[in-house]
Amino acid sequence: QAEFDWGDQPAFKMQGKLSQFDPARWVKAPQGRIDGEFVAAGTWHPEWQVQLSVPHVSGELAGQVLNGVAQVHWQAERMLKVDQMQWQWGRNTLQANGSLGADKDELRLSLAVDEPHLLTPFLSQTVSGRANFQATLRGKLTTPSVEAQVQAEDVQWGRAAKLAYLKASASLGAGANAALNLQLHAQRLRWNLPPASGTGSLAKLDEGNDSLRELRIDMQGVRAAHRIVAQAQWDGGQSVSVKASGKIDLPTWSSPAWSGRIDAAQLMGFVGGAEPDLVLHEPGLLSWSLDKFTLGAVNLQGQLGQINLDLLEWAPRSLSSKGRWQ
Repeated sequence: QAEFDWGDQPAFKMQGKLSQFDPARWVKAPQGRIDGEFVAAGTWHPEWQVQLSVPHVSGELAGQVLNGVAQVHWQAERMLKVDQMQWQWGRNTLQANGSLGADKDELRLSLAVDEPHLLTPFLSQTVSGRANFQATLRGKLTTPSVEAQVQAEDVQWGRAAKLAYLKASASLGAGANAALNLQLHAQRLRWNLPPASGTGSLAKLDEGNDSLRELRIDMQGVRAAHRIVAQAQWDGGQSVSVKASGKIDLPTWSSPAWSGRIDAAQLMGFVGGAEPDLVLHEPGLLSWSLDKFTLGAVNLQGQLGQINLDLLEWAPRSLSSKGRWQ
C-alpha cells in the first residue's frame, strides 16, 4: 500500500506485509518462507527525509533461520539515526546502533559472518571461511571519523583466492591533521590469475600457484603527513619491502587520492643469490587515485641490472612509460 501527497509539502507513505514470502519466485535468491512487515514514510522536497520501520522479520531462507528488526531515520546529507538494527541469518549477524550528523554523534556497526556459503546464490563465486568486522563512526554524516577492525580465517573465494588469516585495524580522522593509522597482517594468501589467452580453467588453489606466506603493512601519522612500511614474503623465499611517505586527499569517500614518495624499496630472492635483486638508490615520486597511477624519478640497482624509470603512468585504458634498463 502506498500514498503520495504532491502538494506544497510533498510526502509519501508505504507499508506492507509479507506472509510466507519466497524471494526465489521473484529474483535470483534461495528459497524461503518469510513473514514480516514494514512502514516507510518521508518527503523528497526540499530534501530527502525517510523514516523506515521494520518491526519484525522472521522465517527461513535457504533452510536457515532468518530474523530481523530495524528503525532508521535518514535526512539527506545531514543526519542518519539508527535506533535499532539487528539481523540474523543462520550464524551470520548484523547489528547497528547510534547516529551521525552532530560532532559528538556516534554510530556502531558489527558484522559477523560464520556461514558465508549462504551468500553464494547472490555472488558469482562460492565463499567459505569466517570473518568479523566492527566499526565506530563519529561526527558528520558526510565526513565522519572511522575506527575499524576486521579479522578473518580460512577465507576462500571460489577458485580465485584463498586466505588463511587476516587481522587489520584502522583509524581515519575527519580533518587534514587528524590521525591516520593502519596495521594489517595477512598469512598464506594464494590466488589464481586467469590464463593470459583468456581461455582455459583455473587450477586448484593448492596446486603450484602463487602463494604469499606473509604480508605486513603499517601506516602511522596524520592524513596530511604519514609513513608507510610494507613487507611481503613468498613461500619460495622471495621478499619485497617498501617504505613510503606522503599525504592522502579525501574530498569525498568516493574520490580518494594519495601522493608522496617511495623512500626505500628492495627485492630479494627472485633471481637467486645473496645480493638484492633490486634496491632503490634514490627516492621516487608516487601518486594514486581511482583513475590514475603515476610513478617517476626511480633509480633501482641490483642483480637485475640498473633501472632508471623517468615516468610510468597508468589509467584504466592506457599505460605509458619512459626510462632505461641496462
